[in-house]
Amino acid sequence: MSQSDTADGNVASAQYAPAAPTALRVLEWLAGHRVVAGSLVAAYSLLIIFSHEWIQQTVRGWYGTFTRDRVNTWVHAGMVVLVVFFARFLWRALTRPPDRAIKCVFLALTFGLMAGSWKWLFYTDVEVVHYPQYAILAMLIFPLARCHWRTVFYATFIGFVDEVVQFYVYNPWPVHLDFNDMFYNQIGAGLGCVMIWLAGGNVLVRPRLRQPLTANILKLPPVWLVLMVAVVCTVLTLRGQMTLDPPSIGPKPRFVVRRQGPSRTYWKDNGFGKTFHDLTIPEAIAGSVGLLVFFGSINLLNRRSHSSLGEAWRDGADSGISRI
Repeated sequence: MSQSDTADGNVASAQYAPAAPTALRVLEWLAGHRVVAGSLVAAYSLLIIFSHEWIQQTVRGWYGTFTRDRVNTWVHAGMVVLVVFFARFLWRALTRPPDRAIKCVFLALTFGLMAGSWKWLFYTDVEVVHYPQYAILAMLIFPLARCHWRTVFYATFIGFVDEVVQFYVYNPWPVHLDFNDMFYNQIGAGLGCVMIWLAGGNVLVRPRLRQPLTANILKLPPVWLVLMVAVVCTVLTLRGQMTLDPPSIGPKPRFVVRRQGPSRTYWKDNGFGKTFHDLTIPEAIAGSVGLLVFFGSINLLNRRSHSSLGEAWRDGADSGISRI
């Protein structure tokens, strides 16, 4: 290769590797200060879980004070404001050549998932709050996990805990455990990972270890969390404290997943002009796995060579990183 070719290559690399944005520097700092990052994740998770009922009751109060249509109009206006607010960030991120096409595809598919859920799964438009809530949570988890699929998993697990607390502690209504909300939570977490990717956060993704698959699986905390949930549900079921549907006779167990029993129709009417679908358990599991694979595949699209922070990170910033 000639000297002129090398020089041209360096110019091109410099042109396509702008200074790291503030968001990436914040992620890098949090990745090196895992106690602070973990504290933020814990505090924000508790805020989400224990403010859920208060937010729900507040919105119900707004429905009574104002009209449902007016509240929905406020929600739509808020979403427009958020889109406008992030428009400059998205424009700058998507005009950089590295992985531009695939980033556009991921962003379009993510927005499609959000719009589709809004159209066919939302009971009310206010549920759109799940998207920014869990996008922020994913952004806080990522510096600890340094892996997109783990980030989505942990955020989804926190969303699962949120819905379980909401359903069994606060909510006495004869409804189903809300798998729809869990689905929105996971899409929101995936949106957060896409935003991290657009900001250049893939420089923080931990390199994949070259070990046997079984050895890696047994070391994954997400696997043990899933097994823990399965064991708890099995024990409660065997002890007669948990059932899928309410029994026709006898006392009702403490934990019933579908308090109304199985749905008789695919589509439901919310009573004020909107139809929606309640995800079944198989649908929720299949959807969750699909989203985990989809957003987790961002790891495979890692392009560290295009980032000005990549080499610095590999040279020494890895020493203080959590490995959850």
